[in-house]
Amino acid sequence: MAETKRQTFLSPSVRRMVCELGFEDVRRFTTEDVITSLGLVSWDALQSHVKYHPDGEDVDFVESVRGLGPLWRAAHRYLTSLTWPQFGSVYHEWLKWTNCPQEFVNCFQLLDGLEITGTNLCLLKVTAFLERALGDAFLLVGKECPFLLRDLLASSELASIFGKNKMDVLRVLLGSPQSLNLRNVLWHGFAAPGEVAPMYGSALLLIAASLGFCLGEFLSRQRALTLTHRPFFTLPHLSEMLVFPDVGEEELCVMEKLIGSSTFVPEPMEPQWRAAVQAYRHHRFFDCVVLLLPQLEMGLRATFARVNSCPERLLTAESTVLYTTFDEILENTFNGSNNLLPEELGNPLMDILLDLLSYQEGPRLRDHLSHGEVPVPTVPMAVAAHILSVALVLMCRCCTRGHDRLQENGYIKTLLSVTDTYRSVFHPVGRLAQQIFECVSSLRMWKDIHGPSEENLDSEWSNFPEVLCAEGEDSTRSCVMNMLTSAQESVPCLVTTEASDSWLRDCGDNERTSSGDERRRAATHQGRGGSKKHRAEECPAAPEEQQQKRPSAQRRLLVNHGQWLVQPEEGHRLLASVQQHAQLLSFPVPPTRQQPRVALEAVALLRSVARHCLAASAHTVDGAASRHDQWLRKELRSRQRTNYVRMLKSVPSLSRALWTVTATVEWQLHRLPRLSTCHPRTSQKHIRLLKGVLQCMENLVSYTSPSKNKWAETAELLDKLYTAVHRLLHHLPSQHEAGGVSAPQ
Repeated sequence: MAETKRQTFLSPSVRRMVCELGFEDVRRFTTEDVITSLGLVSWDALQSHVKYHPDGEDVDFVESVRGLGPLWRAAHRYLTSLTWPQFGSVYHEWLKWTNCPQEFVNCFQLLDGLEITGTNLCLLKVTAFLERALGDAFLLVGKECPFLLRDLLASSELASIFGKNKMDVLRVLLGSPQSLNLRNVLWHGFAAPGEVAPMYGSALLLIAASLGFCLGEFLSRQRALTLTHRPFFTLPHLSEMLVFPDVGEEELCVMEKLIGSSTFVPEPMEPQWRAAVQAYRHHRFFDCVVLLLPQLEMGLRATFARVNSCPERLLTAESTVLYTTFDEILENTFNGSNNLLPEELGNPLMDILLDLLSYQEGPRLRDHLSHGEVPVPTVPMAVAAHILSVALVLMCRCCTRGHDRLQENGYIKTLLSVTDTYRSVFHPVGRLAQQIFECVSSLRMWKDIHGPSEENLDSEWSNFPEVLCAEGEDSTRSCVMNMLTSAQESVPCLVTTEASDSWLRDCGDNERTSSGDERRRAATHQGRGGSKKHRAEECPAAPEEQQQKRPSAQRRLLVNHGQWLVQPEEGHRLLASVQQHAQLLSFPVPPTRQQPRVALEAVALLRSVARHCLAASAHTVDGAASRHDQWLRKELRSRQRTNYVRMLKSVPSLSRALWTVTATVEWQLHRLPRLSTCHPRTSQKHIRLLKGVLQCMENLVSYTSPSKNKWAETAELLDKLYTAVHRLLHHLPSQHEAGGVSAPQ
């Protein structure tokens, strides 16, 4: 049984507003008093019961909730007298303006009283869908839709479309902390099943249909306007985040047992948890997620309040105080001190929650669902399974009975193991790691660059000098290789040679579809399981040819079966680069939480460098393929042929440069902890040097773009790029500088 015996999580005044005020007026209205002959609400009847403060400036929400209660009860009696097909035939047409009329029709079934959780699920869905529809209507006359529902309902734009009095009726139900505020009370997990009366679900269904009728009349008067629905939100990068094993019947049974024994699940909320499991069983994945997300917030809020000794945060806040929501629960600090929730749950589980709910580049699932931005059919089983798995882990961490027996369950052990090795995907550091993988994958494609046949090439090739090594190239590349060697001595967890070879084979497999994050975790896991012997002596040494400042005339591309190959010394260089990345990419990624501002600024710059590196690589690969096709079809004019040969001459030097930049970005990522502890002037100089590298990369992207094709200028730019990279690498703070006491460089 849950640790807390509390039967409600609504504060006294909020509970009175939600559960009692609507029943204090015992008058009984007939259907004809509330419903018109068309089956829509009588706006005149509703508006006559909306009360205003004496100054007339705003709604008196207490008196309005009390006065409207008898009308909502009459409306509910009318709706429950209809069958599901009858409701659909009457209201489907007027609900089309919502862009999901069938979902409203389906919500009607939830009010039949057969399930105690039906009203909560109905209101969770209807408030989300209705908010989205009202936002679409707002854009008929407005420019930027307000983010908050209360601001949307109070807007002059919606008042001009529907009428202010109609919007005031909705504000009593949804749109103000002083009102019923049903949307926030439910979506933030405060209302237990059975606490909110079904009549409020009926009220919103009828109001949604009635607003559709009003909107139709408005559009008939404003023929120049057309209602356009905004595109729905597409859940991003799901494969990178979904790390847990599949959820089947056996796993659902384990979860059902835990619901009654974990302190994470308050007793009044148990029916909603069980309803979420049932929804998953019946493949209603949207319903499963919608039911479970508010309960995750409720459970996390209770844990947050316990570990931070703030029991008052457990209840709904009064209208003058903000709720304790995911945003505050997952923050690093609380009231000026460290938030103790990460100590309770562990940083990996916090990373999972932040990836799912908070980070801007992640799915931010609760936000998008609660604002109606995700259509019902697009929530896949994998997302519902992921959230169920997260919930199961949270329940395990707060289990009071049978804990030892639980730890022996194979599925639970797997879940906890996966959780403990999780690294953030959507924190800027995690996104940078993924960008580096994308750069490596793109550069691996350079081996597929094709060129003309040898006999056709010679006549053009001899007219242009070789592209020599850029000034500073060899010393910069040697510096990167030396850093790799030193890293093997300082990083405690390195990938084994076997794992590195496996990674190299994977990089060459164009059919491989697993995410970069999965490869990183797999490689790290292999490293932990293998030999811990440091292998500095196995780092590929720079060949003697790399010490030459100028290559021989024979250092040039050769043609074999239509594919560009490189001479052995060039091949050695590129292989060394790939091996270098195989080692670097297996290093543990720095922690993502509690990064100082200077580290996040450096990450933002590194991400821009990586993005431009990827763009330059794509420009070169795509441009070479396009020009080769034109060459074969004899469609290149003289100037284009000349430019094409210049590009081919630049491929080896540009390839080496982009490999070096990618390795440097990876190395900088792993130096973030040291940068974070530098003297401020030292770290700011490092930021300036990063900006210098970024400026060179921006120019490189411009020169290699299809619209510019400045390949002669590209060769000159590489000199500046290597200089900028070399300065950056030599500015890496040493151990004594990392303490923040050294003189700035």
